[in-house]
Amino acid sequence: MKSIKRMGFAVVAGLIVLASLSIAAGPASAQLKLRIGFVVIPIHMGPLIYRIDEASRNKGKSYTAEFIHFRGSAPQLTALAAGELDFAVLAFSTFAGGVVNARQDIVGVADVARDGPGFSNVFGVLENSPIKSIKDLKGKVLAINAKGGAVDMAARTIMLQNGLKPGKDVTIVEARFGAMEAMLRQGKVDVATLIAPFWARANAKGGVRPLFYQKDGLGDTQFLFYVAQRKFVEKNRAAVVDWLEDYVRGTRWLLDPKNRDRALDMTAKLTKRKKRIYASGALLEGKDLYHDPNARLDLVALQRNVDTLHKLGILRRSFDVTTQIDESMVIEAAARIK
Repeated sequence: MKSIKRMGFAVVAGLIVLASLSIAAGPASAQLKLRIGFVVIPIHMGPLIYRIDEASRNKGKSYTAEFIHFRGSAPQLTALAAGELDFAVLAFSTFAGGVVNARQDIVGVADVARDGPGFSNVFGVLENSPIKSIKDLKGKVLAINAKGGAVDMAARTIMLQNGLKPGKDVTIVEARFGAMEAMLRQGKVDVATLIAPFWARANAKGGVRPLFYQKDGLGDTQFLFYVAQRKFVEKNRAAVVDWLEDYVRGTRWLLDPKNRDRALDMTAKLTKRKKRIYASGALLEGKDLYHDPNARLDLVALQRNVDTLHKLGILRRSFDVTTQIDESMVIEAAARIK
């Protein structure tokens, strides 16, 4: 009888232990694992933000974040459609193509970067290049990061506006942003796309000049923003708002001048590049792409960008961008921060 009682006590004790383990595991199992795309740090602030402990207050509670590197926004759209990515950083052109051509039910939720209000991406040539105007591009080679992205669309737009046929009159090749300056200096391409950190580096070395800017083709652009499948954000809204709260808080932290030195240290460590590469322009107002401190989108610019692509025949139809935008989550997230 005593042995049976002891067995009973052991079973009860075991159940209590299992119950306590189950309770302890509850929050961890409830975490939403977010797979988030990025291309270039620090323009894409996400990988930096979730390493700032004082900013990422919800990380590890309601969500975890895994950042996956891509060459541009077009392959992120493919990954998003395949269910291999939860949040893609898309250019306005890739976003529009996803809605119109791929017929994906995707929504933009938060700003990543805007081109034009401050810095605008540079399409640069060598200082001694015979290319003096857009029309001189005929027969030349221009490098972009990925076809279908914003810099590609800006280059194609400026060519069309000047009577040139992209791909026929001007050869367009793909390359990594970080490799383009070297390709330009080695004569492998005639024009390179130099986004903020790489233009700062090339400009400091000298021997390179702007031929035109991204804004020359499309005006101010809602260059990059976070996009997800609509059904995903509807299903996981609470955790997404928590993630966006950390994103907004982190964006403000990175834009605060008093944190810049530490931010540049983090950037250099994460990218495995020298800190001095970023010192002259990164995260400086007017010298870097614009980042909205509330992560709000410029919907007026976005609509104009999409309409322009349609007018130039790059996009087969335009659409009301507000039908594919849901800023309610980032608005709620920003309202939490005091």
